[in-house]
Amino acid sequence: MIKQLTPLACVAMLFGCAQSTERAQQYLDGEFSKPLNQVEVIETNVPTDFTKFNSQADEVTTRSPSMAAIYEPLYRQLSDWAMQSGDPNELASYGVQAAQLAGGDSQGNVMFTGYFSPVMELRHEPNEEFKYPVYGLPECSDDCPTRAEIYNGALEGQGLELGYAANRIDPFIMEVQGSGYVHFEDDDTLEYFAYAGKNNKAYVSIGRVLIERGEVLVKRCLSKRSKSGF
Repeated sequence: MIKQLTPLACVAMLFGCAQSTERAQQYLDGEFSKPLNQVEVIETNVPTDFTKFNSQADEVTTRSPSMAAIYEPLYRQLSDWAMQSGDPNELASYGVQAAQLAGGDSQGNVMFTGYFSPVMELRHEPNEEFKYPVYGLPECSDDCPTRAEIYNGALEGQGLELGYAANRIDPFIMEVQGSGYVHFEDDDTLEYFAYAGKNNKAYVSIGRVLIERGEVLVKRCLSKRSKSGF
């Protein structure tokens, strides 16, 4: 469960995270005045193979109409640049403006993180295999249905069906992650499902439930250091 923090607490957390100097940070340009700082020259000594970008962009634009409507012009500009040039300093010639991020310390040090983005198989209409409905967020505030109630039909007949899954674990994993891609098996389209809201229920770890039911055996080991008291 994520607790809401005051703005002051958030600033303090960001300030604290930016102070470590043990992660290969560089301090060459002084502090930046803006989060995005336009750059005229892009320096890199690492060769990059851009030949795969064009085919990957085509997959996105053909399989996901919603993403294509937003990003297709940019993909085309980048594809032209990748196939005809590939020189980062020539991006502007293809209508793409490059900028350097200021980072949390305003000195250009940026930490990138990633998380698992699942791909879930659904169908728009159910059949014998894909028979478990996946619902959008219902209109509820404090009295949202539980997972068990939803499984027992609490949301049936409300027109909230987004698709139908072949099992219940795949939608659960996507709900835990918060977002992911959906491949519709019946028309071969790809859509992005994003977080829509919370149900005001406490999160329960599926791992904890399996342990409590004896389905998973947990072994706890003490290291030599902990045994000796150090």
